[in-house]
Amino acid sequence: MKKKDFTVFQITEPNTGGTIEEMRFPPSRTIQPLQEVLDEKGERRLIRYIPTEKSIYVDEQKTPFSWDDYKIGKGVRLQKPEFVDGYMIVNHSQKRLLEFMKAAKNNIVNAKNNDVRSWTYFEIDLEAENKEELEVLERFAGIQEKIFHMTKEDAMSLIVLYGVPVETAREETLNSMRMFLIRKAEEDMDKFESFLTDDMNNYKFEVIEAMNLGILVKQGNIIKWEDGNRASTAPEGQDPIDILAEKMLVDKNLTDAIRRRIKIRKGGYDSIKSQEEIIETSVDVLEGLTKDELVDKIIEMNKEGHKLFDRKGAVFHLNEQQLKLEDSEHRGGYDAAREYLLDPEGIDAFEQLKAKLILTLNG
Repeated sequence: MKKKDFTVFQITEPNTGGTIEEMRFPPSRTIQPLQEVLDEKGERRLIRYIPTEKSIYVDEQKTPFSWDDYKIGKGVRLQKPEFVDGYMIVNHSQKRLLEFMKAAKNNIVNAKNNDVRSWTYFEIDLEAENKEELEVLERFAGIQEKIFHMTKEDAMSLIVLYGVPVETAREETLNSMRMFLIRKAEEDMDKFESFLTDDMNNYKFEVIEAMNLGILVKQGNIIKWEDGNRASTAPEGQDPIDILAEKMLVDKNLTDAIRRRIKIRKGGYDSIKSQEEIIETSVDVLEGLTKDELVDKIIEMNKEGHKLFDRKGAVFHLNEQQLKLEDSEHRGGYDAAREYLLDPEGIDAFEQLKAKLILTLNG
């Protein structure tokens, strides 16, 4: 990169008029061309800006100086360095001006030692600024490349996260979604990249899609299934969509149930046969579980609100039959259910609940 042949100074703070629109730098601001400052050795010396001199220090200049003349306006007329709209650009050929600006007491690096309580200015690190600007441009170019390589499904999941309704997103072309995402990325690259890297986003999209299709219903901090069963409850101050997405990440059955219902609602099953094939697949998976594991799964699904059976105390109901164990050792309905289903006497109830489990897992 070519080395800059100029230095830029900027006023530290703009004037504030009370509103954002009124926050602006003054049109111009000048620096006193004669100042008493501390030099590098900590000694107080006078500096004076005269472009034709070989030094900014009065005691090293050829141009005469007298405090008496200065006070009454006699002597050489001094040029005041000026900021325009908050900035001053000093070419490196302007050696005395550059030297003066670096040494002046209003320079923020000198302000404390010189007890300056008025306005200050600072030197902009152009190399850092250019590097930062280049990094921003490279980062944005990388984001654009990712956007232009997105599938329609990927782009749609992102614009939905920006608040576009799923049904509206479905009507958009891939190019229009890409342009929307480029604008959003330009507004806030951090937010856009967080959407790309957050593993939860696909799950959030599916929750939002299920809500748009009426499969899930959001009521305050609760998300329910359309039949009224509760899917998740968010702690106060947290987004229920985020909570359900996190639950989907660790609960494959919940995720599969939501995805199946979305597919069915969108007409994704072409025939009864395809549904039967999926059920057969679930049967194969369940056949790999022991009876103990199947019973635990039945009880787990019931606890999640899938209503495989009703329970109260040491009693549970199945298909309008009341099955009751009165042994005082039973600690509640789920303990009673587990023991009964594992007992040979409960084989019929076990098979019925196993069938209900398969149907529930398949939406």
